[in-house]
Amino acid sequence: MREFYFDPVNEAETANYVISFLPSNNILSSMSIYIKFPDTFDQRLGKKVDVFIRSGLTGDIKTKIQNRFLIITNFNQYTINPSNPVKIELVGVINPNKPLIGHSGFISVGVLRSTDNFYVDYLEQAALVETVSSPSWLTLHNITTSNVFSRVPASYSLNITVDSAVPKTSLQGKIYFDLPPQFEIGEGNLRCSNLTANLGQNIRCQLDKRTVVLSGHENTLTSNVAFKVDGIDSPIDEVKSDSMFVRTYDGFTREII
Repeated sequence: MREFYFDPVNEAETANYVISFLPSNNILSSMSIYIKFPDTFDQRLGKKVDVFIRSGLTGDIKTKIQNRFLIITNFNQYTINPSNPVKIELVGVINPNKPLIGHSGFISVGVLRSTDNFYVDYLEQAALVETVSSPSWLTLHNITTSNVFSRVPASYSLNITVDSAVPKTSLQGKIYFDLPPQFEIGEGNLRCSNLTANLGQNIRCQLDKRTVVLSGHENTLTSNVAFKVDGIDSPIDEVKSDSMFVRTYDGFTREII
């Protein structure tokens, strides 16, 4: 196992999971990669889980989530390369609840030979999943939007009061504005501006998949915080979306505050 982490680490939060490993044998194109999550996870892992191959595997790769397994097939042959391990990111996994005692179980990783269902590589306890308690509540006073038309970019203004202090950006504090799954996945910078003086004049916003990430504040944030984000692409179709969420984040501990 080369690398494993999930972010954020709070129980019941929707998180990104990164799993990176180097097999002991070359992986033939006829083989399959199986990643098994513990029974503490939902069978679907989350409401909508997107899988990204970050390194190692190439080709017209197919992925499927079934009964807590992530199954990866239809890739080109992978030759062992320490500088190019197999690296997979899952976006949208719901963290298990924090148990009263102990941890939430181990993730297993295996490479299956399809001709005889034999694991040519298998690590039962590849990664340990340990969550922390749920975050405290913040108060959302309002969200307003410039328009509600499909396919038309919109501005969103948010006004919140934080219950716990948000670290300044130099200490990896951030504010997350989560868009529902009806919005398209995107990447890139967005225009944003402060509506309260405590954010300062240098805030910046970036779209990371379906999450607007606000940073650039030079001071610890307490009490009332308000800001505006411009240029968010609306859903392509006319839909009734799921809920939007606002979260505050401590990147040093990878916890939603």
